Amino acid sequence: MFLGAVLACLPGLLAGCGDDTSNPDAGDAGDARDVEAGDVPGADGDGDGDGDAGADTAVPPDVPWDAARFYVSPTGDDSNPGTREAPFATLERARDAVREVRSAEGLPEGGLVVVLREGIYERAAPLRLSADDSGEAAAPIWWAAAPGEVVRLAGGPSLDPAAAVPVPAGSPARARIPVAAVDQVRQIDLAAQGVTDFGTLQRRGFSTWGAESALEVAFDGAMLELARWPNRGQTDPEDRTADAIVAGDRFGAGTTFAYLGTTATGNADDGFANYTANVGGTQFYLYHCTWEWGGGIHRYWFISPADPRSDPNCWPSGVTSWLASGNWPIPPLENFGGEATETVYPRTRPEAFAERGFVRIPEVYSETSFRLPGTRHERWGAAPDPWFQGLFYQYWADDTLPGTVAPDGTVTLGEAPSYGLAMLHPFFALNLLEELDVPGEYYLDRSTGTLYFWPPGPLDGAEIQVSVLSDPLVRIEGTGHVRFAGLTFEMVRGVLVEASEVEDVVFEACTFRNSGGDAVRITGTRSGLARCVVRDPGGAGVRLTGGDRPSLTEGGLFVRDSDLSGFGRWDRTYKPAVAPTGCGQVIEHNYIHDAPHSGVLFSGNEHRIEYNIFERVVTEANDAGAVYTGRDWGYRGNRIRFNFFHDIGSPFGGSHGVYLDDAASGNEVFGNVFYGISGLATLSGGGRDNHFENNVIVDAEDGGHSSDRRARTANNEWDGECPDDWNLLGRINVVYENCWAGARTIAYQSDPWASRYPELAAIPNDWDAIVDTHWLDPEGCTFARNITWRTETLMFEGSWGGEGAFGFYDATEPNLVNQDPRFVDEASLDLRLRPDSPAFTLPGFEPIPFDEIGIRP
Repeated sequence: MFLGAVLACLPGLLAGCGDDTSNPDAGDAGDARDVEAGDVPGADGDGDGDGDAGADTAVPPDVPWDAARFYVSPTGDDSNPGTREAPFATLERARDAVREVRSAEGLPEGGLVVVLREGIYERAAPLRLSADDSGEAAAPIWWAAAPGEVVRLAGGPSLDPAAAVPVPAGSPARARIPVAAVDQVRQIDLAAQGVTDFGTLQRRGFSTWGAESALEVAFDGAMLELARWPNRGQTDPEDRTADAIVAGDRFGAGTTFAYLGTTATGNADDGFANYTANVGGTQFYLYHCTWEWGGGIHRYWFISPADPRSDPNCWPSGVTSWLASGNWPIPPLENFGGEATETVYPRTRPEAFAERGFVRIPEVYSETSFRLPGTRHERWGAAPDPWFQGLFYQYWADDTLPGTVAPDGTVTLGEAPSYGLAMLHPFFALNLLEELDVPGEYYLDRSTGTLYFWPPGPLDGAEIQVSVLSDPLVRIEGTGHVRFAGLTFEMVRGVLVEASEVEDVVFEACTFRNSGGDAVRITGTRSGLARCVVRDPGGAGVRLTGGDRPSLTEGGLFVRDSDLSGFGRWDRTYKPAVAPTGCGQVIEHNYIHDAPHSGVLFSGNEHRIEYNIFERVVTEANDAGAVYTGRDWGYRGNRIRFNFFHDIGSPFGGSHGVYLDDAASGNEVFGNVFYGISGLATLSGGGRDNHFENNVIVDAEDGGHSSDRRARTANNEWDGECPDDWNLLGRINVVYENCWAGARTIAYQSDPWASRYPELAAIPNDWDAIVDTHWLDPEGCTFARNITWRTETLMFEGSWGGEGAFGFYDATEPNLVNQDPRFVDEASLDLRLRPDSPAFTLPGFEPIPFDEIGIRP
């Protein structure tokens, strides 16, 4: 079936660092195509579209039911024999029974099945499996949900919905909850429900690893959100004819630039508004120019004395002027010419304007202090514990931090954000009862143990869960040949499942949802997820660590035929759906969608990222890709082939398709379809031997982007045995990813590396021989046999770190520029190429197996 049909039936299938080439404010806010979040298959709490909080997946058909040996039920008894009629009560009793069989008689031919009967298994501690719980290659041990039954392992209790009562008259909370919401809000006394461990909110984001959430709440399987301002997704109406306010430099705290309309001449006649103000006797104009030069389209805002209506100056370096690359909204403008000395900050929107659930910082006082926009804070009174989440300085680094709010709106954060604070950067406030104003929000008063929430659906028959357990639900160490089938793992404050040093441990048709940290972590070999659902983890979806880089031994870890969404719910940058590292992992035939940052973020060698759909990722960041890696000459042999990337966009610009950042080298990007990419379809940031071939690129800013990072890669610094992260020569001599735990050498000029990567082996292992030479240039790359359509530029050359990148490429042709690829049915996203597609006129162009992309039936 073609991919459009796969998307349509997906629920049924499952139910049976930085690059300044991307301006932070570039591009209109919004995705490149009009696809709504409601189009995602399965819009109810469990993602399967059936309107209840049960399992997202069904038991796979290959469970050997005739090998069923022990049964477990929440209504069982551990003194029972563990039969169908008299099941055990606990997973531990079943585990011990299997151990007894292994010890006394050995595993039967074909293996053994532990059958879990329907119900919720509330866990107060992990189920621990060790080498003693291993199966055999021909006799695996299965832990499987009974056919047709919903089995859930949960890290917290379900609350009685009858305990959810209106906020009583006279309660101090009524005065804090917005008037329009207070009669919709319900409260529950958690202590009366046996819940007294509320946890502690922790710093989250770019600079944290392994943090866990405090108590969280789910309603019918879908996570509720801490009450916040602005609300998720909120975008206020905008008046595009409003005057502009410019602050900074000679414009002081704020000078009004009068709106002049959109009439202009020359390169300034591009549909954007113009503004003017007289300052100190000089008439200044704020205007936008668009022009083509050097093979690319350039878009800049300027402030200068040039009137765009009669005498535009689209490079006013000889007069007092400011400039910035970008479209809308108007970004901060750096001092450029004449007497301009400081960055200036224009805005045309009200100070407290909300866009996609964010407002912007209007004024910064220190590295931990800024002013809130508008007067919204006046309703917060003495809110006891406000928190703030934002991209406070870099658009690719998020932080969630506690703070205090003074009566004048000054926020003082409890810690400095990862990179500090910057004006006009986006953030929102959370953990505020005063902002509990829409269905699906909650607030926990820790002093009284009272949970307040606005139910997103009827309370009658609803399931309300809270997370209590901080440990994983299942911890697997040194175990082999084990299968988990048809189980749901949910509601923990940290990681749902942790498997370390395992072999052939496979999760089939399982659901992992609503974790405070990562969903799944696996280290070992030949293990992974198949036909699973991973939804709404606070951190990454699945981390895969296996294989051996020095010997190029493949780990064979995998995520296949799975639906992964909502990852990075707390840590909103660099926590992808799948994070493979090491050597030889496989990410194939998945649907990866709806998340704030990258879908796959990899390091290491010989990974296969193939036949996946990437949709609506990188939605709340800048300078990131749906698939991303960076900063290592040795991350080679990775194949990114036959994927479908579509509707990739962010209000902050810089949302790209495949991003090989900071000299990442030796990778193949082949046969992909890029459709509706608000940023760059592909980007090679100075890497060597990267090959971008046979791709179809539609509705993107640029098809291929490259820069020469020579000036940025000139680094021979070490910290003991470990190289600096920009020390590219050092990094190909050691396993950099975990060098801090002990340096392991890579002999890149000896086999197997030398024969597998001869281009890398040719680089001299001597810093003096490579510094300031061609070895730091992006040699050996190709960008060929690609076709673009409705895309501004085929190839755009950046200048960060060096110029002339494409001149070092082995090949930059043939390509087809802005030719209709002739899809079978574009309106239905059936992007198979018709036989008469001009792509087939490119010598060597290979058919793209578009109908094989995505989750297989």
